[in-house]
Amino acid sequence: QSKPKPTSPEAISQGLDSPDAVIEKFHLISTVQGQKRWTMDADTARYYQRQKEAYADVIYAQYYKNDKLISTLTSEKAIINTETNATQATGHVELIVENGSKLETEKLNWDPDTDLIKTDSRVHIYKGMDDITATGLVADTALNNIKFIKDVNTKVRDTREIENFGNSKKF
Repeated sequence: QSKPKPTSPEAISQGLDSPDAVIEKFHLISTVQGQKRWTMDADTARYYQRQKEAYADVIYAQYYKNDKLISTLTSEKAIINTETNATQATGHVELIVENGSKLETEKLNWDPDTDLIKTDSRVHIYKGMDDITATGLVADTALNNIKFIKDVNTKVRDTREIENFGNSKKF
């Protein structure tokens, strides 16, 4: 489990550095020109206005393209930049794509401007008959265009081992 930096707002949560707002059981919908881009549900979020950050727990997020669900992300925690919506998910991160592919890692960054996900952490991807592990990647949220950084290993799964991850559930 990741620990906040000693200077982060999460490490100093008293007095003047306490959260500006604590939100429980929230559902956020982000749109661009009226089209839904992503949604996020979380058990709790702590908002720090001065730092322009929100720290959320127990994350369930969905990413859309042309109003169509592309992928679903779950994680233990997330840090959201409240100005750009850039998000870092940490702790048992799973991204499940509507085509049945699945990504597992411990930390994943999402850039809403490019709609790319990135990590330097170890990743495990199940895509069709491919079972891929690597350290680090850059990809789109549909896992169509993936660039692995290093230590890439792949194996072909037996068709009896293939699971369909298309039906992810909220916590």
